[in-house]
Amino acid sequence: MIDFHTHILPRMDDGSRRMAETQKMLKMEYDQGVRQVVASSHFYAQHEFPETFLDRRERRLARVREILHEEEWGQEMQIFGGAEVLYYNGMADSPMLPSLCIEGTDTLLLEMPFSQWNKEVYREVRKIIEHRRIKVILAHVERYSSYQKNKDIWEEILDLPLTIQLNAGEILQFGKKKLCRELLNSGIPVLLGSDCHNTGRRAPNMLKGKKAVEKLAGAGKSEEIDRFGEQVLNI
Repeated sequence: MIDFHTHILPRMDDGSRRMAETQKMLKMEYDQGVRQVVASSHFYAQHEFPETFLDRRERRLARVREILHEEEWGQEMQIFGGAEVLYYNGMADSPMLPSLCIEGTDTLLLEMPFSQWNKEVYREVRKIIEHRRIKVILAHVERYSSYQKNKDIWEEILDLPLTIQLNAGEILQFGKKKLCRELLNSGIPVLLGSDCHNTGRRAPNMLKGKKAVEKLAGAGKSEEIDRFGEQVLNI
């Protein structure tokens, strides 16, 4: 399995607070059958320059990879640098946008506004895809629907050639199960992520997500998600 959404790097954001916690989170991932992890730390353009973020990320990634290599189980795992990029107006014109894509890909994990989407949001996302030629994954897409009192833009954005990421722990949640079933069976490419932040309440839970997908859409869908994830990461 591939976990496409994690806050596993230490002291990057509101996720892991120390290297020991990162190690425990990675072992939890491994024990659940995860072999590839995208380290998608929060990136907020209003708070930090991309260059500063990338420098912090690379230093932490290098150390995590060293520690993984020291563990027998860790040698079976791969960790990819990435970012969960919060939407902002004008982001499609940023020259640094490609550098925030998942390492080795032209794919961006995009956190959308937790508010009613409008035409400006639609145009920005479309411009990223069509003019910048960057593939877009909408992070934890199941979280935005309740903010869309007018579903027109929601539907227009989901009609774009993009990928949606579901949070493993929310697929069977009350109030989200019906939407997740619809999304899993919509024909839109789907990826899974744990959105893990720690070893407690927001711990890695990809096995739970895999079972939830199989319950709503069958074992074949889970296998399809795994194969598609490998294509995205070019592995």
